[in-house]
Amino acid sequence: SYGYPFCWTEYNISGDAGMGRGTQWLWPRSFDEGLTDDYCRDEENNIPPAMAIQAHSASLGMEFYNWSDDLPAECDPSEAFPQEMNGDLFMALHGSVTRIVPTGYKVVQVKMTDDGDIDFDASDQPIDFFKHEGEDARWSQNDYFRPVGVTFDKCGRMFVSSSGAFLLDKSPDLPGRGKLIQIIKSDCCPVPPESK
Repeated sequence: SYGYPFCWTEYNISGDAGMGRGTQWLWPRSFDEGLTDDYCRDEENNIPPAMAIQAHSASLGMEFYNWSDDLPAECDPSEAFPQEMNGDLFMALHGSVTRIVPTGYKVVQVKMTDDGDIDFDASDQPIDFFKHEGEDARWSQNDYFRPVGVTFDKCGRMFVSSSGAFLLDKSPDLPGRGKLIQIIKSDCCPVPPESK
């Protein structure tokens, strides 16, 4: 068990009340079960989280990148994601609609070890890979983006789908006003140092 339904994982508690991202706590209504916070933190009872994500981020689609140097002839190798990202996890964070401070609305990269474990502890953050650059997590109404799925094609290019449920324009991209965005490797934008 990862704690459910008795325990929850801290992401960011302000002030002195928190014990740090990744700490497990007992749901208040579970006190009636005779349990305590110590129950949640005991690995005999619960598997601790490998990573904590902000509530309401709504991670929907996830995909591991599998690099190959043997691409089909019709592929342009310069568009494939680099070997340094091989095995990394990419997650579509659909985002919150009702949260006062929006979160999500982006794709994040989770570095993985060669053994398939997350390459940081639960108190660290995944890398913001594709996100809105403004102060608000949400994209503007003209280019509204709420990622749903992430996948890679046989050429090593990433595709991200967006529900686009709140698009106000008459987007011809997909029925229901969703979008499909192709992301390729580009020499203009080198791989950030933290993702190597």
